[in-house]
Amino acid sequence: MYVAAAYRMAPDDVARQLAAARSGNLVTIDPDHDWPVATLLPWTFLPDPDRLISHVSRVNPQWRHTTKTALVILDQWQAPVGSQWQTAAAQGQAVPTLNYETIHVWGDLTADDSEAAVMTSWEQMLRAHDSDVQLADLDPDYLSRQARATVALTLTITAIEAKSKLSQTESSTDLSRLADDSATGCPVLSQRLREVSLPYVTRREAAVAAARLSRSTPEPG
Repeated sequence: MYVAAAYRMAPDDVARQLAAARSGNLVTIDPDHDWPVATLLPWTFLPDPDRLISHVSRVNPQWRHTTKTALVILDQWQAPVGSQWQTAAAQGQAVPTLNYETIHVWGDLTADDSEAAVMTSWEQMLRAHDSDVQLADLDPDYLSRQARATVALTLTITAIEAKSKLSQTESSTDLSRLADDSATGCPVLSQRLREVSLPYVTRREAAVAAARLSRSTPEPG
C-alpha cells in the first residue's frame, strides 16, 4: 500500500485501532493457481507475540495457504467527500474524494483444525470483545459439531502499514468547514479531521508562514 507522508497513521492510533479490530479481509496466495484470494473474516488482536486470530470454515481451502506471507486488510471506515466544501470549487478546481483509514497487516499464517484450538480461539475472541455470551452457556454437542467444521487461524505479525487519508492536503479553513458539515452525517470523519488533520495542517501552515517571513525579512548590514 502506498502511503504518502501526510497520510501515515500515528503509532498510537495504529495500536488503538489494531486492538479494536473486529473484521478484515484475509489475502493469501493460492498455491495451485498462483493468484491472490480473499475472505472477509472476524479478527481479534492479541499481544506477546503480536498476532491476529480468527477462524474459517473447513470447506474454505484458504486455511491451507500457509506457505507464503499472508495479508489482513483491516478497513476501519470510509466516507465519500464531495467537492462543495472546498474553496477552490468556485473556480472549478476541486474534485470529489474518499477519506478513510485502513491498516494492512502482514504475517505468517498458521492453521489448526483441532477442536481444542477452535474452542480456544472462540473463547479468546469472546473475551476480547467483552461479549455477554460464554461458551459454557452454549450446548456442548452443538459447539463440538461447529468446531469440527471450523479451522482456527493465527497470523503472527511481521509488518504493519497504516494509513489515515483525511484531506490533509487541504487548508485549515476548508477542513474546519468539512468537519462542521460532517458532524451529523459522518461523525467519525468529523472527529478524525479534528484529531488528526486540523493539527497537522495548522502546523504546516505555520511553518510555511514562518518560512515566507524569514525570506521577506532583509538581513542586517
